Parts: sequence; structure tokens; C-alpha cells
Amino acid sequence: MKDFSRWSKEEIKTLFKFVEIKKSEGMPLIQIFFNYAQATKRHTNSVRNYYYKELSLMQNNVDFAKELNINLDNHEVVRGIPFSKEEQTKMLEQIEKLLSQGFSVRKACLKLADGDASKMIRLQNKYRAIVKQKGENNSMGEIIKMPQNKTGLSDEDVKALFMGLIKLVKKQEYENAKLTLKGELFDANEKLKDAMAKLAVKENQISKLKEQIVLVKNQLDTQKQESIKRRVNSVSKTKSASSLVREYFKQTNLAVNKAEN
Repeated sequence: MKDFSRWSKEEIKTLFKFVEIKKSEGMPLIQIFFNYAQATKRHTNSVRNYYYKELSLMQNNVDFAKELNINLDNHEVVRGIPFSKEEQTKMLEQIEKLLSQGFSVRKACLKLADGDASKMIRLQNKYRAIVKQKGENNSMGEIIKMPQNKTGLSDEDVKALFMGLIKLVKKQEYENAKLTLKGELFDANEKLKDAMAKLAVKENQISKLKEQIVLVKNQLDTQKQESIKRRVNSVSKTKSASSLVREYFKQTNLAVNKAEN
């Protein structure tokens, strides 16, 4: 068994936050794990197993959950609901009947679950467990059982089976593409949020630079005004001194002229 390798604290916080958000939007856990796996380039089963393993550890170490700011009330370990003997017998009969009609195990379980992914997984896992116990050969729903009530297949049977296979493949590819797109959209949305946050920081920096430029301009204007005042005062003083000198010489000349006369 592979040893449990813990992710970084930031990775754990991101995973649990992603689960919280998508659960609040009504998305089933199986799809949440798939989307997260697509966005982080991991395997869906690895994400699911890690989430439950980490959640179990946090429930026994509440302080660690608080350190990561994770509210355990928003997370719970999904406990398996055991099948009664009657439910198990009925389930086996229904799946075997659908298999005889050309359904795969996965498709049969999905039909019995009325399209509910979580119920489909529960039925599929139980069926495979029973098949494994019986020692029968099963390949995870990849092998389609042929009708058991006929000794041969007509051309129409083969054609119907072939068309059914094409529809199944197309639908599966469509579902995979849709889920992949959702994962890519989530990744793009996160990148957009990051870009918007960086842009907001840049805008704040630009705003502060503008404020600093205005402040410097005001300081320069003030210094310029003070310089002009000093020059005016200097000129005024110089003119006053010159006037006094001229007045002195004027008075002196008058005195000299009077003396000569």
C-alpha cells in the first residue's frame, strides 16, 4: 500500500475551500472531485481519497483545522449505507437484466440511480464487490454481456448493439468534455481573479504615485513663490539704497553751490 503523502498547507486549504464553494452551489462530491482533479492535473480517485483521509485526520486534530481556517462543519465523511439482503438481491437482478440488454455495468448502475452520480457509484461499487467475491471476470464495466436468452444474434441485434455502443461512447465523451470544460473554466476564473487582484495593486500604486507627484509639484510651487518674494524684496531694498545715495549727492551738490555763491 502506498504511503500517505501530505500536500502543502496551501494545497489543503485550496482543496477544502473548493469543496465548500461547490457544495454550496449544489454540486455532488463526485463531480467536485472530478473538476478539482481536472484543474490540478491529478486523478479523481486520488483527490477523493486524499480529501477523506485529510478530513479524518482533521477531525482528530481540530487545532490543525483551525490553523488552516477550515470549518469542519462544512465537511463530513460520507458513510456508506449498507445494502439489505433484499436490496442486494433486487439490485443484482436489475443489473443482470440490463447487462443482458447490452448495457455496461456503469450504464446500468447510472440508469438504476436515475442519473444520480453518487447513487450510481454506490451501486457500481457494491456490484463489483459481489462479482469479485464470486470470482467472476469483470472489467470495471468495459465488457458488455450479450443477451443470455438467445443462442445467436440477428443482423438487427448486431446493428442495434452497435448503435447503442456508439450512443454510449458519444454520451460519455460529451460528459467528459463538459466536465473538463468546467474544470478549465474554474482554472481560468482563478487566474482572472489573480490578475484582477494584481491589477488592483498596480492601480493603488499608480494612485499613490499621482498623489506624490501632486505633493512634489505643490512643494516646488511654494519654493518658487518664496524665491520670487526673496528676489522682489532684494530688488526693493536695492532700489531704496540707490534712492538714498542719489538724495545724498543731490543735497551735497546744493550745499556746494550755495557756498560758492
